[in-house]
Amino acid sequence: MPILKKCGESSEMIIMNLRYFAICLLIILFSGCAGWRSFQEVETPPMPDQFQHSETVDRFVDEPWWQSFSDDNLNSLMEEVFESNLSLEQAFARFDRLHAGYKAANASWFPTFNLSATYQDNGFVGDPPPQVGTMSPDNYDVRLSTRYEVDFWGKLSANRSAAKEDLLAGQADLRAFLISLSAQS
Repeated sequence: MPILKKCGESSEMIIMNLRYFAICLLIILFSGCAGWRSFQEVETPPMPDQFQHSETVDRFVDEPWWQSFSDDNLNSLMEEVFESNLSLEQAFARFDRLHAGYKAANASWFPTFNLSATYQDNGFVGDPPPQVGTMSPDNYDVRLSTRYEVDFWGKLSANRSAAKEDLLAGQADLRAFLISLSAQS
């Protein structure tokens, strides 16, 4: 205890300071819980089983609208727009990328296997045959490895869910782009 006496503090003073520190720490920790309020759930009105004109909207969105006019000039113009449009090709490439990401995310359900085989020929070509006992045998090497990641914390399932939502959003984007492109032409 000579260190305490050199600093000029007694052990009772240190204990009292530690108590104040512990009390202040507890007050700070428990004050974090004071901001929590219980919220009352608001009752939402029931959703209708079907909206008024939903069938007609879906039918017209998926069909080429310009064919309802039976105009050959308009049909040929729209075919030209859809055949030679770089932006459309880029939109399909983005969708293909999202689809590949979705397939890759779903591949994490399964283990991966890796098989490799090598062969090394230690024969001598063009040289006289070596002395018996000095020739090394041919080397064969076959390896099989497997890997599987268990989804303890939900990271893989969250990645799969995110990839699925990205794919659905990309599908909606592509559909909206097709509608916008046909409307602008």
